Amino acid sequence: MPLLSRRKSGIHITSSKRFIGRACAVIIVLLVFSLTLVPLSFGQTVVATVNVGSFPYSGAYDSAKGEVFVTNSGSGSVSVISDSTNTVVGTVIVGTNPFGVAYDPAKGEVFVANGGSGSVSVISDSTNTVVATVGVGGGPFGIAYDSGKGEVRSEE
Repeated sequence: MPLLSRRKSGIHITSSKRFIGRACAVIIVLLVFSLTLVPLSFGQTVVATVNVGSFPYSGAYDSAKGEVFVTNSGSGSVSVISDSTNTVVGTVIVGTNPFGVAYDPAKGEVFVANGGSGSVSVISDSTNTVVATVGVGGGPFGIAYDSGKGEVRSEE
């Protein structure tokens, strides 16, 4: 799985291929304009910088397709990045201020918490399009997928 380092203007992707077959954990650090995923093992190097929408916030990884879904809270979109080419292969318009993102590998769906719209967008990973928008009220910020129950939970 690529490791993401969020900056105001783009995403840095580091290679983690040396961790195949070994456990690799990450730490998420949230600062004013920075979300950094840091491996617990050292020695990672930046292999690409990928420009995405404004204020990238969080990401989810689809290991079957090799794609990273990155929410762009300033542009109301999700950038879809190929981990084999390190390029944006799609941009999906979602609600206002998308923050959290979660992935359901069984159904191939990506869930995006739209804090400014009070909704959750559902993106199909096969078409990279919004297939549903569910009003949840308030301002959802975080989102999680429970594979055991097949449920999505959003948090304000």
